[in-house]
Amino acid sequence: MPEKLSHQLGLKVEEFIQTFYSCPYAIMITRLSDGSILYVNRGFEEIFGYSSSEAVGKTILDLRLWVNDADRQQVIAWLSATGEVQSKKFQFRKYSGVGGELTGLFFAKILDIENDRLVLSSISDIPERKPDDPAILSLASFPTENPEPILRIGQDGCLLFANQAAFLQLIDWKLEPGKPVPQNLVCSTRAAFETQTSKTIEIACGKSIFSIIIVPAPREEYVNLYGHNITKRKLTEDELLHNMEELKNSNAELEQFAYVASHDLKEPLRMVTSYVQLLERRYKGKLDLDADECIGFIVEGAKRMQKLINDLLSFSQVGTRTQPFTLTSCDTALAQAVDNLQVAIRDNKAKITHDPLPEVLADEVQLVQLFQNLVGNAIKFHGDEAPQVCISVDEHEQEWVFSVRDNGIGFDPQYAQQIFTIFQRLHDRSHFDGNGIGLAICKKIVQRHDGRIWVESQPGKGATFFFTLPKRGGK
Repeated sequence: MPEKLSHQLGLKVEEFIQTFYSCPYAIMITRLSDGSILYVNRGFEEIFGYSSSEAVGKTILDLRLWVNDADRQQVIAWLSATGEVQSKKFQFRKYSGVGGELTGLFFAKILDIENDRLVLSSISDIPERKPDDPAILSLASFPTENPEPILRIGQDGCLLFANQAAFLQLIDWKLEPGKPVPQNLVCSTRAAFETQTSKTIEIACGKSIFSIIIVPAPREEYVNLYGHNITKRKLTEDELLHNMEELKNSNAELEQFAYVASHDLKEPLRMVTSYVQLLERRYKGKLDLDADECIGFIVEGAKRMQKLINDLLSFSQVGTRTQPFTLTSCDTALAQAVDNLQVAIRDNKAKITHDPLPEVLADEVQLVQLFQNLVGNAIKFHGDEAPQVCISVDEHEQEWVFSVRDNGIGFDPQYAQQIFTIFQRLHDRSHFDGNGIGLAICKKIVQRHDGRIWVESQPGKGATFFFTLPKRGGK
């Protein structure tokens, strides 16, 4: 996966790729649509106990990483709504051979890579400490032996005690027994006094950032503070955020470039096509046969180029010219798609049938386009018999699984992935027209809706296209 990302994104993300190898926290790259794990780093192997070969290819549900499934559902909802989750605490489950659970600080961001919606997630282990934990009591008993800063602060905000690590690592605070500590620290300790509950804060000291657990001492007039330097972790998180923002901007620029390039090419091409067609009308039959043939080739090439630019423009608009998701009837969307295909249906004597279809949360315009492309594709690649297309749906726990089945010519299963790639064709233009972009648009639409799309086929036995849509808000 790092090599794929590097090849896809170029040198701008070298530092981003390097972070995967060196980061001490658990990092995963998963597919948003089904939770399948594509890549884990060494930190994931060390924290959760799974080797890369044991994790990759499985799903989050397979590994049972989430202790509370409601937390996982909440994260999916956040990702779908905002595209990211920042610094949230959740409970995670380790590999059974390692055993136990951990409290992790969770961060996630959606990445759009190679027409696929991926999720970059990082989890850092932050064990929760309670005032009566043996570890806390041990630290309080032997503070001078601890390599992390330990402080004791009175109700008046003055320093009562600090171990050697505190004086060495918190030098910018100019700690002095009997003197007040920094005001932002006083405010946090005062809140702990008032509520008599422990709390964790992040606070800067010079160029370093510390996570500090504030623990009120029962029936005493002081609180104990246990610090941990998290500068490296914060820098890693900031670096990930920076590189992901660059990636997001790069994707937006590529989409804008495709739109502008195809849009701006239309006008000069239209002029060329118009004048070549004018030349054909005026001089066809008045020159020799070679000239007529050359003019015909130019006209045909110009028309094909115009169609190609229009298709490229349609593809680029899937991610930019969008409508908000609303509760949409799939029956209505399919009916609109079939209505748009009336000429092709009549000319080929096609028969279209469908099951009752559900309502889903979707972009209605794109849902019509999805059905239209799949049904139109089924009509186009028909055999000797009149096309018969059947649209059905199966209800699963988290999603709807739609299928579009035809009785057409089919194709070799080895091309099942290739046909969803832009400009990929399995047939010569002399048999079937088109630029090989319709299914690429279908894939992009389905992925925008957090779904999956695939196909099953055999030569001469037709094809069945499947796609999924989440059940969020639908019925």
